[in-house]
Amino acid sequence: MKCFQCLHFKPSETYPKLGVCGLSNEAVLGVGEACEKVSSKFEVLRDKLKRDGWLYCVSCRKLITTEDELLEHLDEVSADFLIDEFAWEDLPASD
Repeated sequence: MKCFQCLHFKPSETYPKLGVCGLSNEAVLGVGEACEKVSSKFEVLRDKLKRDGWLYCVSCRKLITTEDELLEHLDEVSADFLIDEFAWEDLPASD
């Protein structure tokens, strides 16, 4: 199992393959091998989908509204996201 498949992985919205481990609070590469504390996220995401009515796929930037879509996009959907306070620095200035 890879880090991005774990419940504790919080991907960056700007760079979805990079993120933070919610347990160790360390920056991780999502395609790296997960640690021994890896936890499946399907049940949590399914409950969140039922409660909120939608989830967000970070790679294709679409809303997920059904359980079938969740299964199709499971590797790209996260229960939480890394909020980057400095993302505006990545944007080009316009005049």
